Amino acid sequence: MNLSKKWIIPLFLLIVIIGFSLQPKLVSAATAEAWGPYSWTDSSGTTHTTALIKIGGKLVYCIDPDKNAPFGGHSYQKGNPYDYSTRAIFYYGYGGDGNELGNSMTAMVKTWVALNNWLEGKDTQKTYSNKDSQVWRLIKHAKKQDVPKRDIKFNKSTYSSSISGKVQKSEKVKMTGDGQATIKIPKKVTIHLDNKTQTGGNITIKTNATFYFTAPLDYDSEFNTGNLNGKVSEFASILYLPSGNGMQRLAGGGFKEDPVVKAGFKVHFEARQSKITVEHRDKYDDALLEKSSSEKTIGTSYSYKAKTKITKGSNTYVPTSTKEKTGTVGSKDKTIIF
Repeated sequence: MNLSKKWIIPLFLLIVIIGFSLQPKLVSAATAEAWGPYSWTDSSGTTHTTALIKIGGKLVYCIDPDKNAPFGGHSYQKGNPYDYSTRAIFYYGYGGDGNELGNSMTAMVKTWVALNNWLEGKDTQKTYSNKDSQVWRLIKHAKKQDVPKRDIKFNKSTYSSSISGKVQKSEKVKMTGDGQATIKIPKKVTIHLDNKTQTGGNITIKTNATFYFTAPLDYDSEFNTGNLNGKVSEFASILYLPSGNGMQRLAGGGFKEDPVVKAGFKVHFEARQSKITVEHRDKYDDALLEKSSSEKTIGTSYSYKAKTKITKGSNTYVPTSTKEKTGTVGSKDKTIIF
């Protein structure tokens, strides 16, 4: 980025951080830096011009383009909270965590245009600048208020699993709160949600959902989602209001100092076992000659051969068949007879 001008402006601000359960924070002093100006011309031939402004290295936008920039150290006070519509423009616009416009200065100007159009109630394509596909995309996001919300909770932090038929099945997971979560599922684990299943990969779950997981009986790992609330900082909105008339207000997103409340869970899976008993019996009277048992992991293979001979008292027994018996360990105990 070529910086044609640069100003350093000391500001005394009261920052209102609007998030989920966020409280206002007092910042005693901050420095604003501005570059530009930069311009974009819409389809009607109207040229829109603004500066790239940052406070503490964070992007902000002026929302009173006809007023003076706050040069000279003007004091500021807190303003009204922003709703999710404004946050959506910050999130999906230039500099946002979900940036859909790109990183050019044209994208920055279009984000500024969309923000001001929205705040001025210009939310239709009767406004020429809204006919631009990228500006209109941000306006539609503002209408939907579809900025990610990060205030989810789960009914437990750890879920156990048990054998259910030929799989391990977890307890039911209940997600509540406000927002959605994207869970990365291990490749051998399957999620069951709304009569649908998905094995491995990422899945996005909306609030008030109930679901559970299954895994093969030989799966022996603990599934940990990590923190699914993410960082609230990307989605917060701040308003800077001047104490006097005639000065621009500044608006920005992504200023959050408080740690976010973590939300996530673990699902405990373990390799399940069943007992295999091997018996050697007399072919004629079915008398038990020898017996041994062992625990085997379900889903693994087994292979057993008859002993070459068994001596019991004065008698020696030899197998009538030396054929090997093989198979896969099931969920129920098994007895193999030679």
